[in-house]
Amino acid sequence: MATGPNGEYHMNRFSFGNAHLQNCKGFTLDFMRPKGMELFVELLKKSDVFVENNTPTTAPKLGLTWEFLHEINPKLIVIRSPAFGLSGRSVKWKGFGSNVEAGVGHTYAYRYSDDIDDAVSSLETYSMDNIGSHSLATAAMMGMLQVEKTGQGMLIEIPQAEGVLDALPAQWMDYFVNGRIQPAWANRHPSAVQGAYPTKGDDPMMDYVAITIFNDEEWDGFCAALDYPEWCKDEKFADSISRLKNQDELDKHITEWTKQHNKFAIMHMLQAYGVPAGPVMTEADAFADPSLLDHGFFVEETQKWCGTHKFAGQEGKFLRTPRVSRADFPPTGLGEYNEYVFKEILKLSDAEYQSLIDEEYIGTEMVAGAKSSL
Repeated sequence: MATGPNGEYHMNRFSFGNAHLQNCKGFTLDFMRPKGMELFVELLKKSDVFVENNTPTTAPKLGLTWEFLHEINPKLIVIRSPAFGLSGRSVKWKGFGSNVEAGVGHTYAYRYSDDIDDAVSSLETYSMDNIGSHSLATAAMMGMLQVEKTGQGMLIEIPQAEGVLDALPAQWMDYFVNGRIQPAWANRHPSAVQGAYPTKGDDPMMDYVAITIFNDEEWDGFCAALDYPEWCKDEKFADSISRLKNQDELDKHITEWTKQHNKFAIMHMLQAYGVPAGPVMTEADAFADPSLLDHGFFVEETQKWCGTHKFAGQEGKFLRTPRVSRADFPPTGLGEYNEYVFKEILKLSDAEYQSLIDEEYIGTEMVAGAKSSL
């Protein structure tokens, strides 16, 4: 294994990996050579779940068909999660967050305007990766419950595009039932006055506050927080329907007010009157947020290549489920658990393990110029 162009162990030092690779035991193995594939098959024989999210042809080219996997381990749960499924006209499409979301209409549905060009340029954050991984984890747990009941493994196909579809129930139902394509929502809501409004501050990209007004009670609270400006009494804003019909004009009034105040001050003012409001946060804002700190959301963990830092922890707390701390399972490094996998699980001798290193079947650095042949 050769040291990469960005220095020694650079794959273990990048921020994305440190943020997401906790609770894992990473190992490396070159299974493009027969000996490597033999070892991989032996590991599959001892596994509960095998997950792959490549293009549909990749696993079969390696000989890892459902029939073969079920034969070597009848209790194995095999989860295949290509971008657009194992069959159909999109079967050959490769998957990435942006094109999966665009392919199922997610990008179009959450555009900022009805300008078609805006539909492909407005999103810089993709939710497909998060949705897909949660879908896979749920499928794995359901599969393991079924194995407990039947003693038999199963093949689960869960295209990543289908997971994203679950985020668009209103849009899809409206189209199939009513034949209607919904207009752009942007930051608005079809049943409430809602928006992200610019505020007083030094960062024009991040100094915004989100405000939602669903009903007359929240509208009264909003007007009270602003000390009842004259425009609050306008008949155009007298009820929920009127406010929705005239939201463009209403937004101008709201924006004129929000620009005079700090986003956190606005949040406290409006929440004190029962109006849902929250600041658009930077990373620094989040790390200083009293609510997140009080809930213990950020966890300090030590990764031996990067030192000690704070990371986002588990989203929820459950009364009867112990909370797994990131600090106990810090982000894994490339090949960090090679010795555990090959010596403890596969029971290789010291000499056999060393030969894998010497013959470059395993390692802890990226292979220089490595490319997939699939």
